[in-house]
Amino acid sequence: PSEEVVLQWATYYDAAAQAGISRLYGGIHVPVDDGPGRIIGSKCGLDVCALASKYFDGSIVNEPMSVRSVNSSNGEVILTWDTLRGFYYVLESSGSLSGFAEAGQWMLSEDMLGEVSRPISGSGPEFFRIRREPSVPEP
Repeated sequence: PSEEVVLQWATYYDAAAQAGISRLYGGIHVPVDDGPGRIIGSKCGLDVCALASKYFDGSIVNEPMSVRSVNSSNGEVILTWDTLRGFYYVLESSGSLSGFAEAGQWMLSEDMLGEVSRPISGSGPEFFRIRREPSVPEP
């Protein structure tokens, strides 16, 4: 255009509608993709906003963590857990349900799933837990 055009919308939904229509007119998308794409985009945006809010207000540290274990065929126990990106995790072990000690290196979560494997000891029970911290603690 020969003059500056200022676009303004009342809501993000209005902006998404105009963007969707422009892609239909431009032949980039087909109508059958436009509506479902907007619905999915809206749900993703709401979920991302809710997750980001937990990081900002600090409530993310209260998110529950569930650890799963599987004995593999090669004599190892494989532990997996859902992670929070940006947090550090370490495996801790003990021969009883108290006195846990670090049994590995601290790992920075860059994905949504943590995993570690350990040989199964035949010398008695061994208990594991995963510890989560926002930064690596000083020794």
